[in-house]
Amino acid sequence: MVWVHEPSPWNYWIETKTALLSPKKYFIAMPRGGGYADSFLRSLVYNTAGEIGFDLCNWLQSHWRPDAMGFLFAAINSATLVLAGAGILGVLAFVSGGKTDAPTAMRVSANLQLLIPAYVLVRMTQLANIHWLSAVGLCAYAFYAAWLLHHALVHALGANAIVAKLASGSLAAWGFFSAWK
Repeated sequence: MVWVHEPSPWNYWIETKTALLSPKKYFIAMPRGGGYADSFLRSLVYNTAGEIGFDLCNWLQSHWRPDAMGFLFAAINSATLVLAGAGILGVLAFVSGGKTDAPTAMRVSANLQLLIPAYVLVRMTQLANIHWLSAVGLCAYAFYAAWLLHHALVHALGANAIVAKLASGSLAAWGFFSAWK
């Protein structure tokens, strides 16, 4: 992991791209410890990028002006999401016989939040008012999120692959059916 050893925006981008395109490789190589600061920083970056994207979507849709409260919300939201996500991942790892240590669960939770800016791309399809494209985008997003969660549970937290498939598959089914409502 380049970011952990040499923090820079370029190395951060390289790690994010690796996590998006080859999550198995990323979660196998991910450091298992190292404190909590990196997890909170990653979460803050992903949530801020998501907030900028959502502000852009809202502005394009209704000429809404972004303000500083959205970024304050992103900062509070990032801390809350990394802790809540670590708790949920810890429970999933415990149920499936994996590792439940807090630093690893927090790091995995923060890395899974790269899905927040990716959701903005799906949100952009909703602005076009092409409902079938939006539904297909939400389904693809749900299946991609399930795929990422599966690799995170199996390769970073050491969960049983079958239980991880059940957990991620139920997430994908929930996302699929919620897209067609």
